[in-house]
Amino acid sequence: MTHLNTTNVYVLWENHLLLIQRSKFDENLPSYWESPAGHVDVYCMPIDSYTTRTEALRELNEETGISAVAQELTFLPKFSNTKHLSYMLTIPQNLPPKIKLSFEHDNFKWQDIHTNLIPRYIRPEVVHFIRSYRNA
Repeated sequence: MTHLNTTNVYVLWENHLLLIQRSKFDENLPSYWESPAGHVDVYCMPIDSYTTRTEALRELNEETGISAVAQELTFLPKFSNTKHLSYMLTIPQNLPPKIKLSFEHDNFKWQDIHTNLIPRYIRPEVVHFIRSYRNA
């Protein structure tokens, strides 16, 4: 039976997408920009559920220090599959949340989602999300 391996959260604040940069010492895509993501720690079916949302939020908090609740996430079936689920979190505050990076990441930035200047070293799925968001 298939089970979920990973989740990610695209964090949006005032038309800006949070990007975090993998450590330059990472074995998998060092120095690449990505959205907060990671492996699930508990058994999850590959469907949107409270458990999968909790796992996505745990990873988000571990990697960025951002806290949220499951109901604040929007499930993104277009960017999900049987091994990976994607979510979006829209930050409603006037100021962006404070970011506290984990040891797995070296930097962060708020990428203007409407600019054509996309970082050179960025995960392809993030580029796909940006382009889809612009065209929505």
